[in-house]
Amino acid sequence: MNVLGTVLLTISAVAIVYVLFVGYDGLIKLVTSLIRIGGYSETLQNSPRKRQLNADIAMPVSIIMPDCDKDPNVVSSVKDIFTQDYPEFELILICNSEASNSLDKLIKAFSLVKIHQPIKKSLPMKDVRGVYRSPLHMNLTVLDKEGCERYDAMNAGVNVSRYPIFVILGSGILLEKNALTQIAMSFARSFSVVVVGSLPRIQERGKPLGFLGSMQEAEYLRMFPAGLTVVDKKRLSVMPGTFGAYRKSTIIKERGFIQGGSETEMVVRLTRDAIKKREKYEFELLPYPVIINDPHRTLGELVRQRIKWEVETILSLWFNKKMLFNPKYGRTGMLDTPYYWFFSIIGPFIELLGCIVVPIAYIFGFIGLDLLMAFLAVEIILNVVVSLSAVVSQEILDGDVSNSERTLRRTVCAILNNFGYRQMMLVISVIGLFSTGAHKEDCGCKYIHPEG
Repeated sequence: MNVLGTVLLTISAVAIVYVLFVGYDGLIKLVTSLIRIGGYSETLQNSPRKRQLNADIAMPVSIIMPDCDKDPNVVSSVKDIFTQDYPEFELILICNSEASNSLDKLIKAFSLVKIHQPIKKSLPMKDVRGVYRSPLHMNLTVLDKEGCERYDAMNAGVNVSRYPIFVILGSGILLEKNALTQIAMSFARSFSVVVVGSLPRIQERGKPLGFLGSMQEAEYLRMFPAGLTVVDKKRLSVMPGTFGAYRKSTIIKERGFIQGGSETEMVVRLTRDAIKKREKYEFELLPYPVIINDPHRTLGELVRQRIKWEVETILSLWFNKKMLFNPKYGRTGMLDTPYYWFFSIIGPFIELLGCIVVPIAYIFGFIGLDLLMAFLAVEIILNVVVSLSAVVSQEILDGDVSNSERTLRRTVCAILNNFGYRQMMLVISVIGLFSTGAHKEDCGCKYIHPEG
């Protein structure tokens, strides 16, 4: 066998082993999640969906929207938030009047008035041009500020916020009506809880999901399976795209969000510091979604979002690379961090390479039909089983809302997801991998840890 044949055979073998491991890893996680969810029924029955939080002990919450310039429906998004069934919360929007007309829309819709309000810079941020308040909604604050990069906007929102818990809400995302109740209950349970997350879900909002939206729904169920809701609260969690609420004092202690960083990076950094300083931080994922994601209606929007997620994952791990194979960080350093590096960053490249090389190796006779069929069986059939298992997990959680049409749609799309769509996501992940360096140069990312 010549050198080319050896290379193709080696790549094929590695790809087959990789997809087999990933497929079984996903299946084991989902089977475990089914067992956990089954034993979690009492918690679900007694969840905040089933009970009201006493107004006397409700923790006030700040909702921060750092991306309102990107939301074409910002006024309707604000009105939707004001329907929250919660005794005390405030809404803070950060705009750049030089970049969009979002501020003009908000001034017109809510009769905003510019006021003089000193801002304590607990976290670093660029200058604020103006602070606006509404006589119609006393809990609404809008900032007009320079730059408005996302990390800077989040820091500004935290600086202006009045309450001990804050929620970061991205554009195109809506809260369930009782979301704040569920979030506050988790923080009230223990002071060691510093982050509360919720798995994102795609839902119909006024108009049908369409084919692309339905495929995204199936993808979300697989990417963010219901089993993740019952996890070790001290283990590393790297999941871009998920929703997060934070304890303000802890984030200020960490000196806030950093340039090039994200909410994902913050969770990784908190995990790192909790282990290093032996602090009792807990990261809680709610056992049900509290946010509604609007599906991307065009392929271009979807591609840009997925590349953004890939870049966030890579930078979050890169900024905290000291944990990789570092025994000082215990299980997180020796198992969790290498797992994310390999399966979230390097893995898509290996799998995509396998999808290209294995058929070529078969066509040129370097591998037999048995290896080709083994690869296809794992790449397609096993992943279909994993996708269907994810649907079953979510249907169990949705058991209180019977919907046969929804179940059929999820099932069909879970199968179709593995014939082209998932492979396209692999291509996007690889593009994100190779574009991270350019992104890092463009934003001038330089991670400075609070301790130097």
